[in-house]
Amino acid sequence: MNENGLIQQIIILGGYGFYIELFFAMIVILSRAYKRKYFLLRALICLLVGFPCYYLPALRLGGFDYKYLLIMVLQFFAGLFLYILSGQISCNMFSVVGCWALQHVAWNLLGILYDLIPNVTLMPQIGILAIYYSVFLIVYFVTFYFIYMLKIKITYSKRQLLSFLFATIIILTTMFLSQKIGQWSIPTRMYSLLVAFLSLMILIGYPYLSDLVIKERNLANEKINLERMLTLQAEQQQLSKETTDILNMKFHDMKNQIIAMKNMNEEDRIENALELEKSIDIYSDIAKTGNEAVDIVITQKSLLCTSKGIRFTYILDGKALSFMAKSDITSLFGNIIDNAIEGCEKEEGEYRLIKLRMFVQNSLVFIQQENYFHGDIAFDKNGLPLSSKGDFINHGYGTKSIRYIVEKYHGQMSMNHQDDIFSLSLVLPQVQNEE
Repeated sequence: MNENGLIQQIIILGGYGFYIELFFAMIVILSRAYKRKYFLLRALICLLVGFPCYYLPALRLGGFDYKYLLIMVLQFFAGLFLYILSGQISCNMFSVVGCWALQHVAWNLLGILYDLIPNVTLMPQIGILAIYYSVFLIVYFVTFYFIYMLKIKITYSKRQLLSFLFATIIILTTMFLSQKIGQWSIPTRMYSLLVAFLSLMILIGYPYLSDLVIKERNLANEKINLERMLTLQAEQQQLSKETTDILNMKFHDMKNQIIAMKNMNEEDRIENALELEKSIDIYSDIAKTGNEAVDIVITQKSLLCTSKGIRFTYILDGKALSFMAKSDITSLFGNIIDNAIEGCEKEEGEYRLIKLRMFVQNSLVFIQQENYFHGDIAFDKNGLPLSSKGDFINHGYGTKSIRYIVEKYHGQMSMNHQDDIFSLSLVLPQVQNEE
């Protein structure tokens, strides 16, 4: 076919037509990006600024027309003017290459369609332009549909750098080779189409696949946490029963002591009063830290320690954790104290002791816990103690849960075992609640 004559009928706006093709390709590629204020006015300004491309002459060097690269540079600044992107410069470079790839896909499909139509050069210009606009409209709309429905956003991370370079090399190579082809045919257009499509899929497909991986990882974490929460709920019910049993036992003893005191002599009455005072000490286990979630878990664990003959001392500023969800607080402190209780149960006498303190310094919450442990503790490569139990599948979730919550709030955790003392240190930055 007489391609040169056909192209002259299509490109009635010269370089400005190419600018418009890239401009609307950018609108499609960045359809889910954050638009700047007065977006429509800004878009109109971009279209007006690009109009001088109509008069832009060929800038050939080494057989390549560099005016197309100049138009891409204009497109880059148009993207900065229209959108707010994460990693502004890098993301905009991604989008420009994506726009070029999308434009190439539409252009090559158009060329293949023209090649398949007999005597296409003899068609009236309005018919040729109708096919031209229809192809670009369909390709752009289908791309927009998939980007919008799959919620794809052009983002930037260091992991994307290789894919971006790969896609850029592909599309630039295609650009240079396309200007070396004297006579286009269906096979050459198919090759150019597939290469441009590959470049486009690399650019917009990577963020989508990356999001899928992140979502899958989050679902796996949520599954683990859900299983852990179900286990904690079962333990909570058992603990509540044990707490109730302890209180009932203490109240029953106190009632019997009061009845018995009525018939005692003075000396026995004094001795019994001292025993009664010890029984009333049960109320010292009721925590009042200024945070309801902390109070509940500390009170329950304190009563549990009392029943097991473990001394539990704590100094806590519960108000410092107002930024944390209640479920995270109960899980965090529940696991910390449960692990300490498990270690103390192997100790005797004065070594059955747990110390817990929390304080705030420079907008950082410090949580420190210590307990005696006479034995060896092995740590894995992540710094977590290996379970001392044979069932490694069902145990070890306690420390993993602690680490998960600490990382969720962008904190740090460290564990140490030295001089028969196991210590746990947590640092959490105080943040405001995000409503």
